[in-house]
Amino acid sequence: MAIDVKNRKTKLDEDASIYAVRDENKSERQRWSEMTKAERRRHFKEYYLRVVIVVALAAAAFGYMVYDAVVSYRNQELSIAIINDVLEEEGKEAFVNEMMERLALDPKKDEVAVSDDFMMTGGGVDATTLQRLTALIFSETLDVIVADEGTFETYIENGTFCDLSEVLAPETLERYGDCVHEVNGRPVGMWLRDNEAYKGMGAHQTDPLVGIVNNSKRVPNAVAFMEYLFP
Repeated sequence: MAIDVKNRKTKLDEDASIYAVRDENKSERQRWSEMTKAERRRHFKEYYLRVVIVVALAAAAFGYMVYDAVVSYRNQELSIAIINDVLEEEGKEAFVNEMMERLALDPKKDEVAVSDDFMMTGGGVDATTLQRLTALIFSETLDVIVADEGTFETYIENGTFCDLSEVLAPETLERYGDCVHEVNGRPVGMWLRDNEAYKGMGAHQTDPLVGIVNNSKRVPNAVAFMEYLFP
């Protein structure tokens, strides 16, 4: 039995760890080897358990992000940028489903992307919007642009659109008639004046233009979109 400061007996043994003098010169391994099983459990809980839990949670979160990225990845088979117009969600979804069927795409592997968050009106152009659109064009991941006349003409001046006579048959261009928009004799876009198919996508603009980006890697799919708009 140990004796307390008032010479009373206590229930602790004299070799209890509470009476042990901590040797700061000992390594953690030495201290661990001298501990009892109960002391090791207590020591682990006090010094290591929280760290282990945090590391485990971080690893789980990272693993989930990797899994989600892999599972949700889709091959982008058609990418459309719509400038200064916002589509109604129902019409947009119906259009995407229709194009997926037309292009015989697999929903588990492929996707049709429609980005309608490029706003370039209302007192100034957001630099971030310009950067995003420019990055899509230069990275060759954008196929089609739909925009109001002023914005479309700006991109024509930058040489953004291909010559439609190089991707569409002469009889097709002839059939489109007054819808063809020419610059210096080159058909570079199509007018969507009161176009029913475009309205069906949930669009609000009544007089935009549509063109195929000149460095598109998926021209046949972009042409299929033109055919959707002008059946």
